[in-house]
Amino acid sequence: MKQYVVDAFTDKIFSGNQAAICVLDSDTWPSENLMKNIARENNFFRDSFYSQIRNTP
Repeated sequence: MKQYVVDAFTDKIFSGNQAAICVLDSDTWPSENLMKNIARENNFFRDSFYSQIRNTP
């Protein structure tokens, strides 16, 4: 999992609302408990988890 910190609702660095974007390495979602623990550790107003949908031939 990769994690990015973004400044939401602004076009200026170090302003706006911080949010964490967690990009999952696989199509399998982590448990709800793990996502809550990650959000608690980040201590931001918002956290988002993202999984890319892959098309299979």
